Amino acid sequence: MIFHYSGRHHVDSIPGADAVNIRNLRVVYDASQGDALNCTALDIPAGIRTALIGPNGAGKSTLLKTLAGLQPYNTGSVAIYGRPVRACHHRVAYLPQRGEIDWRFPITVRRFVMGGRYVHLGWLTNPQAYDDTLVVQTLQRLGLGSVADRRISDLSGGQQQRALLARAIVQEAELLLLDEPFNNVDPETRLLICTILDELQQLGRTAIVATHDLSRLSQEFDFIISLHAGAVIKHQVAELYQQTAAEQTYE
Repeated sequence: MIFHYSGRHHVDSIPGADAVNIRNLRVVYDASQGDALNCTALDIPAGIRTALIGPNGAGKSTLLKTLAGLQPYNTGSVAIYGRPVRACHHRVAYLPQRGEIDWRFPITVRRFVMGGRYVHLGWLTNPQAYDDTLVVQTLQRLGLGSVADRRISDLSGGQQQRALLARAIVQEAELLLLDEPFNNVDPETRLLICTILDELQQLGRTAIVATHDLSRLSQEFDFIISLHAGAVIKHQVAELYQQTAAEQTYE
């Protein structure tokens, strides 16, 4: 399990700034295979829910990792709340795909979720009463209170996804980046995730969610970003939903 807090510093965001501003962004893994991500301009206002859609390999995960400061980019600029990416990392919570986590790691669910607080605490500071209370309340809210002291290896797939979301929530970030949170989860977990995202939006938080599910885009998201072969195209939900209604899902 890898934690990415080294080399970063706390910087206040610029009041009134968009959650995300991208200009002339290029990410290249292998020059012979072209751009992994190419975006001329993209602005995402604060306080909205945005879906990332597109086929496998389109660049959804690359975009999320770039916004989280985990993926270097070759050219262009990325601003998070008006600051360069990684400058205000405590305001950004990244929820990876479940397959990127080593669920055999010997740690309890409670400790796993507490990891979301260390971006504020630092690695050499013990959690305080507020941190403990926030973790307990979040575990209860996501139906994980009864398994808090179990190993993460004991969790079901739906519980694993809830634990990842809990870890992101306790960070108290303003921007949440969720990579395929609806993938292979039960209907109850999916509904709970959507309810939590709605509650966070009421608090002014911003969420960007990579998803293959097009069935409820207009109900669950304000904007859609469509990616094809690394190219980014932004659409409003109603407009894109009409264009893709017959497609149902991406391969």
